[in-house]
Amino acid sequence: MEIGRCVHFNGIQNKICHKGVSYKEVCGAGDGIATRLPCNTQAKNRQHCDDYQDPTDEEIVAYKAICKEMFEGVGITRKAIIEETGGVRGRAGAIPCLVCKEGEVKYSVDASNGHVWAQCSTLGCVSWME
Repeated sequence: MEIGRCVHFNGIQNKICHKGVSYKEVCGAGDGIATRLPCNTQAKNRQHCDDYQDPTDEEIVAYKAICKEMFEGVGITRKAIIEETGGVRGRAGAIPCLVCKEGEVKYSVDASNGHVWAQCSTLGCVSWME
C-alpha cells in the first residue's frame, strides 16, 4: 500500500476490486491491462475511475506494520523448517507453528533448488512459496 495506488486494488488476478469495480469494464479487454489500470497513478494509459482513493498515512503505517510482522513470521518458520530438515532438500513434513502456537505448518523443500513451500493450518497465519 502506497500513495499512487488505490486502496481498493486487490490485483488483476481478480475480476473486481475491493470496491466492486470491474477491471475489465474500466480498462477494456485485451493485453496490457496493467498499463491502463486506474488503480496505479504511474500507469501509462491510465483510465479514469470515480472510486480511486489514495491510502491515508495511517493506512500506510498500519500496512507496513502488518507486512513486517508477516515477514518476521515467515523468517522464524523458515528457520525452523531448515533446522527440522537439517538443510536436506527434497523433504516434506509438518512442524508445530512457532508464530500462532496453535496450528501445524505443513512444508515441502524442493529437491532441485531448496525453495520452501509452507502453510500453517491456522487461517491468516504464515503461508508462502518461494
